[in-house]
Amino acid sequence: MSYKITKIYYTCMPGRMPEEEKKNEHEIGRLLLAHGLRDLYDLSLEEEPVRNNEHGKPYLENHPEIKFNISHSGELVICAVGPSEMGIDIEIHREVNFMRIAEKAFSRQECDEMKKASDPKLYFFDHWVLKEAYLKWKGIGISTNLKKLEFDGWGTRLPITDGYSAAIWSQRLLLMKIFYVDYFDLTEHIS
Repeated sequence: MSYKITKIYYTCMPGRMPEEEKKNEHEIGRLLLAHGLRDLYDLSLEEEPVRNNEHGKPYLENHPEIKFNISHSGELVICAVGPSEMGIDIEIHREVNFMRIAEKAFSRQECDEMKKASDPKLYFFDHWVLKEAYLKWKGIGISTNLKKLEFDGWGTRLPITDGYSAAIWSQRLLLMKIFYVDYFDLTEHIS
């Protein structure tokens, strides 16, 4: 079964212990991917070997035509599944010295726009996720000079929830649908 739509699934992690945080985020990302593969392609992740390409980007060994990408921040985990290579990123609006980070990662024009923005913090996170999604799509690391990034393809911010910024990037405009999936609906498929 083949679809031309990209579906974006996200969920809120239940309360967790700090030392378990990274493990939970990874496992919940895999649960979202499993949900997306069942929903969109009627495939079971348990039967689909996941491998990493030379840049570390995961792919389905038996279905290279199916693309996916996962991100997490704060209490949210997000996963995009579809027919086009994509990068997705989400960030909680946490307290950081965003002006200092922007001076290292944003162009002069972006820094000037951020200073003039009615909400500089929101500007920072909205632009940060666009850059991260782009880098994930391209499969290049954050060690790239972010100030000199020249964007191609298509990217957009995603309306997820207050207090978070999210974005997706791909070669061309994606036909997308966004779904919230309750964490407990994800875990009911685990034996």
